[in-house]
Amino acid sequence: MNQAQFEKLVKELDNFAHQQPHKYKLRVKLLASLGYAYVIGLITFLLGLAGSLIYLGIFLRLPISYVFINVLVNFFLIYLAITAIWFTVIIIKSLKIYFPKPKGVELNRQQTPQLFQFIDDLTSTLQASKCDRILLTGDFNAGVVQLPRFWKLHENYLMLGLPLMCALSLEQFRAVLAHELGHLSRNHSQLQGQVYLVRKTWYQVWVNLKESSLDSTFLLNLFLNWYAPFLYAYSFAMARSDEYEADRYAKEIAGADSIAEALIRFEVNSRYMQTAFWGNLYKQPHHQILTPNNVYTNLVDFLSKDFPLEQQVKLLDLALDQCTSYADTHPCLSERLASIGYNSANDQITVPNLPEMNAAKTLLNDSLESYISCFNKEWQLQTSIKWYEWHKESQDLQMRIEYLERQAINHSLAIDKAWELASLTLNFKGDTAAIPKFKAVLDVDLKHADANYAIANILLEKGDDQGVQYMEMAMEQDYGKVVSGCELVRAFMRQKGDFERADYYRERGNSHYQLLLLAQEERTCIDAKDKFITHNLPKDLLKSLNKQLSDYPQMKEAYIVQKAVKYFSEQPFYILGFVRRRILNDDYAKERDLELFSDLHNDLDFPYEIYIMHLNLYRWNLKRALSRVPKSKIPLY
Repeated sequence: MNQAQFEKLVKELDNFAHQQPHKYKLRVKLLASLGYAYVIGLITFLLGLAGSLIYLGIFLRLPISYVFINVLVNFFLIYLAITAIWFTVIIIKSLKIYFPKPKGVELNRQQTPQLFQFIDDLTSTLQASKCDRILLTGDFNAGVVQLPRFWKLHENYLMLGLPLMCALSLEQFRAVLAHELGHLSRNHSQLQGQVYLVRKTWYQVWVNLKESSLDSTFLLNLFLNWYAPFLYAYSFAMARSDEYEADRYAKEIAGADSIAEALIRFEVNSRYMQTAFWGNLYKQPHHQILTPNNVYTNLVDFLSKDFPLEQQVKLLDLALDQCTSYADTHPCLSERLASIGYNSANDQITVPNLPEMNAAKTLLNDSLESYISCFNKEWQLQTSIKWYEWHKESQDLQMRIEYLERQAINHSLAIDKAWELASLTLNFKGDTAAIPKFKAVLDVDLKHADANYAIANILLEKGDDQGVQYMEMAMEQDYGKVVSGCELVRAFMRQKGDFERADYYRERGNSHYQLLLLAQEERTCIDAKDKFITHNLPKDLLKSLNKQLSDYPQMKEAYIVQKAVKYFSEQPFYILGFVRRRILNDDYAKERDLELFSDLHNDLDFPYEIYIMHLNLYRWNLKRALSRVPKSKIPLY
């Protein structure tokens, strides 16, 4: 099932779920049960096969006089029986699923009585399941999780993000909690948990068989290729339907205004916080060696202050213009507001004012400061080692900037060094200093896709129309930049009030996205039946590739071909297949294969899109297909 078929199925299921919700949920349960039925059937078949083979291995006597042949056949049958039992053991072991518990600071009634009473009242009103554990987290979010314990019992976790509580009023937070507890009241999480359990079980079975010494996933592939996307589509539509239903509960409990204001605050604040707070924070290692010890103190202070009205209008417009996608089960903001019938006082949706007293201060009281301090220490502890590495890397990169700038004084830099200097300048010195560096790249190569894209991004952010021309050039040169490029230009056009052109870029981006999915599918699924053609690489590039691969003493053979592709054929797609030298009695063959693959993936210098694969014993047909292409074998020193 490709993406277009998946989206079509989800749309049909959305309509079916809306028209006949009970029948739809019954289908989801039956589909989830089918996954278990197949596993049980597979185990039964393998055990039956093993028993039959053992019986034949012991009692079968061929009508021939050669005892040796009879013994050989019997041993072979018993060997097959042992193999079947081995597969069965692997599958049974895979049925033991571990569910990681949510992380956070566990709250108790003695420390935060007002919060617990607040939750108790909502739970009673909604007739929802009791929350067994309430966790305070450092995320700008809230959620519920039901973890299976035994039989049909579940343990309910309610996660409350401290930053989110600091950004919302008590009524807005009530609406958020009503939404989350609404999931529990209708057992949304329980059914979703059953589906998740089936999906995780199947994934674990498949991985464990894949990691066995034989390519044994043939037992599952035919079924999984049909079942997995079908189950995902059904559960996806169910999850989206559950979100709408939970929003309706929130509306009944807290009112349409409160849930709408909470949704708007969440969308706008999360976007602004990502760039203005976290973005600036992660630039501090450029000049600061010590890990900050007050990150959450600063974050709480940041959320207590409103940001410029111009930014509010811009971010709200982007949030409202966002369409529901198939990458997330949550509907888009505009559809959620419409579903609860929200109408602002003047028919114009705006960002709600900051609360005088936020939910965190109201419900956590004197404990608030201790929780902030706890998150400060936890963040510092988790980040300190990475922070030091970021700082050291930043110092090295800034020295690299100085070196490249000295080189640029005496002569023009090569295209790769000019691009490196421009990228580093943007990262360390900002937009204004970077623009001349990017233009220097374009002086060497006017069609440089990355440089055009970078300049376009800067100019569009500054409100400069010239950014559109640069973006058009970038999208023309690199099909991978069209979706994000159209999104940036669309946002720019909306800020200018040119909604017609904004809609054009939206449609263009959406159309290209569908083609991109098809292109990704044909560039990630490599089969011996595909059409492979001669690479036609320039001699200097082939020589460079030869030298790079020869630097790996464990490399035995290497082949490079071009795959004939239907979509975006103007941008070639290469496949590099390699064979590693084998060592007798090598107990770590898989680890060594993976290590060589990882080294090639990280270090290979190749200017085009390339897919690297290990041609092991079970890919003999692919090796044969690649080796038959003229000039495919790379001579190694």
